Formats: sequence, C-alpha cells, structure tokens
Amino acid sequence: MTAAIDPVISDAKSTLDDAKRTVEGAKKTVKTGREQAPEIVRETKDALNSRADQVRSQTSQAADYAAEQLEQARLLATEQLETARAYLAESMKERPLTATLAALGAGFVLGVLLSGRRR
Repeated sequence: MTAAIDPVISDAKSTLDDAKRTVEGAKKTVKTGREQAPEIVRETKDALNSRADQVRSQTSQAADYAAEQLEQARLLATEQLETARAYLAESMKERPLTATLAALGAGFVLGVLLSGRRR
C-alpha cells in the first residue's frame, strides 16, 4: 500500500515545493516593489512638476501675447476714434447743415430701430 501512496506523496511534495518557490518569488517581487516604490513616486512627482512648470510657462506666454494684442487693438481703436472725431469736426465746420441733417437722420433711424425692439 505504501507503494501506491508514494507517487501521490511525491506529487504533493513537488506541489508543495512549487508553492514555496512561488511564495518566495512573490516575497521577492513585493520586496523589490517596496524598494522601488519611493523612486517611482519621486520620478512621477518630478515628471508632474516638470509638466506643471511647462504649462505655467505656456500659460504665462499666452497671457502676455493676449495682453499685447489687446493693447494694440486699444491703440488702433483710439487712433481710429480720433481720426473719426477729427473728420466729423472738420465736416461740421465745412458743411454744418449737412452734418446736422445727417445727425438727425441717424438719430431717427436709431430711434425707429430701438423702438421696434420694445414691441
């Protein structure tokens, strides 16, 4: 009867040895993971900080560009407004009746347009 049990015992020992090797391998993997985790966390933190710095820089550059464009638009609008004011002042001096009639006409059109919206 011992002869019949020997192969089963041998298989059980082999399975037990395999399980022990698997457990030892898992322990080594966990130990390696524990040892490498701080380095991985540090590298990840450094990469995120670097990317955040890049985003801050790009955002700052975009804001500076937008501010420059806004200032140029303001200067252009101021210049065009001054040109229009000078033109109107000169037109009123040269043709006061025409300027007055044009202003009255524009006021009438605006009045009709604005009163039409209230209905």
